[in-house]
Amino acid sequence: MIESGLFTLLSTNQAIASQLGTRPAGDTGAYPMTIPEDPTLPAVSYRIISSTDSPTLDDPLGTTKTRVQIECWGETYGAAVQLRNVVTAAIAGYRGSVSGTTIKNILRVTTGDVFADVPRQYTAKVDFYIWHN
Repeated sequence: MIESGLFTLLSTNQAIASQLGTRPAGDTGAYPMTIPEDPTLPAVSYRIISSTDSPTLDDPLGTTKTRVQIECWGETYGAAVQLRNVVTAAIAGYRGSVSGTTIKNILRVTTGDVFADVPRQYTAKVDFYIWHN
C-alpha cells in the first residue's frame, strides 16, 4: 500500500528527521492528510491526490501511477521551504521496496506555497508522481 510506504519514507529518512528536529515521544512529524491541532513544527503531511492503473497483458495489476501532495509546515516561510527542499532531495528519484510496496520511481511534478494567518503557519507544498506496484 503506497500510503504506508510514503509514511515510512518520510518518517525514517535521516535528512528529513534532522529538519523535523526533536519531537515529543511517538511523534514522527509525518502525518496523513493534515497536521494535528497545536502541532510541533516543522512537520510534514501527505495526501493522495489521484491514482491510475496501467495494466499489461502479462500483469493485470500492472503499475499504478499515484499523484501525492506533501505539505511542509513551518513557523516561518524559510523553514517551510527548506523542509520542502530536503523532502524533495530525499525522495525524488527513489526506487526500491518499502513497507511492502515496490516503488519504481518518484518524480517531482509541481510546487506551491500557502500561508494561514491563523494559526500563523507557512506551508510549502510539493507534488510527486509515484509509480509503484
